Amino acid sequence: MIIEFNGLPGSGKTLLKKQLAQSMHGRDILTAGVDEFRGVGSSKLKKHIIKAYRIMAPFFFNNFSFWSQCRKLLQINRSEIPYQSRYEKMIVVAYLVYLLQTYRCQNKIVIVDEGFVQTFSAIAVHTNSGEKAAEVIRNVCSQFDDILSVNIDISIEDTYENIQNRNRHDSAMDSMSDEKLKQFLQQYDKRLKEMRSVFPLKKVLNIQFKQSEVVNMINTIIERIAEYE
Repeated sequence: MIIEFNGLPGSGKTLLKKQLAQSMHGRDILTAGVDEFRGVGSSKLKKHIIKAYRIMAPFFFNNFSFWSQCRKLLQINRSEIPYQSRYEKMIVVAYLVYLLQTYRCQNKIVIVDEGFVQTFSAIAVHTNSGEKAAEVIRNVCSQFDDILSVNIDISIEDTYENIQNRNRHDSAMDSMSDEKLKQFLQQYDKRLKEMRSVFPLKKVLNIQFKQSEVVNMINTIIERIAEYE
């Protein structure tokens, strides 16, 4: 089974991913996301190996068609908040291929905080390619029938405050002006709702994030997982 946490930036996706993985300790768990993609916490040598593999993976035979679809999607440039460089686009495509490979893992519970819904929503914001992004996500997700989408509801005001207060400075959002960030979040919220509506999922759980209710939220997610297993 694959558990995707989906929500606006700063909505608690990474926190819930880590808490769920800890709560399910002893099960055959595989966590996935941007940190795992980058090899955060690994030695310098391992990071270099991971980086080389991520760059080569899109060209593997069973990944090439998906890589080609994503690459064409990212060539669209009709947004006021475009990707800043070719390298940034290359990393996004490599990340999507990484997700595809991870989702293919059999007999594991995959817990991810930046999954397909989340990533394609971001692409739609940066390229203004909602319909094309929806088409690609429908095609790839038709391969998987065991995804549980945990949709985290949070207001734009709350997620804006969380981004301002978090101790992270490694993303484009962290360098945006206040006006640009609010504009980005509004567009992100719109695209996220669009992607949720076209994402062909039968297993969905909607939750309202509250810092004081994390334990209860995790218990609710575990109960829903048990229903589907």
